[in-house]
Amino acid sequence: MLPLRDIIPTRTAPWVSLSIAASLLVVFLVERFSSAETLRAFFWTAGVVPSFASWPTMISAVFIHAGWLQVVSNVACLALFGEAVEDRLGHGRFLLLFYLAGSVGNLVHVVIAPHSLTPMVGSGGAVAGVLAGHLTLFPHSRVLTWIPVPGAARVDEVPAGYFLAGWLAVQLLGAGELSVMTLAGALGTSPWALLGGFAAGLVATLALRRRDREAVDWWHP
Repeated sequence: MLPLRDIIPTRTAPWVSLSIAASLLVVFLVERFSSAETLRAFFWTAGVVPSFASWPTMISAVFIHAGWLQVVSNVACLALFGEAVEDRLGHGRFLLLFYLAGSVGNLVHVVIAPHSLTPMVGSGGAVAGVLAGHLTLFPHSRVLTWIPVPGAARVDEVPAGYFLAGWLAVQLLGAGELSVMTLAGALGTSPWALLGGFAAGLVATLALRRRDREAVDWWHP
């Protein structure tokens, strides 16, 4: 199955979510063309190392990934679900949601493994927060999906929850993805960061939601 777009109508351009997605891809491409030594130094200075973590790295680590599987799944989820969330919250509040979820997710990982010396990178916690926002604002959303079937192909609506579950599975499986990045000594994801980011996303969405944009006349004037 190939997801095409969700069915939520929007009125604003999702320039924040698209800019974040583009930034994730650019940073990852730069990583791929870097030497293992450069990557190791990069992960230690910009990733979250629980033993000596700092607030700046809670943010910088969100834009670094340890493998193709994770960066592609995160970018796809931002493109697919970020648009509607950004439209309902507004650009500034969406950006705040993304950073809060990512930072809290990384902080939870630090609290759980305070003595770890392995750098953790990835936007899993931040994207989990965006997905939590989507579930909060659009609990019954569906996704237009291209479904290949023998002899023909069709486009049908599939519950968004299926793709959210698939994203979570990819993130957890991606923890063991073999790549130049993991060989450089970085942890690509943390279940605790995902849970922390998701919880933070739920709370932040409830606090940041704009009732005026949830009215029918917002998206269907």
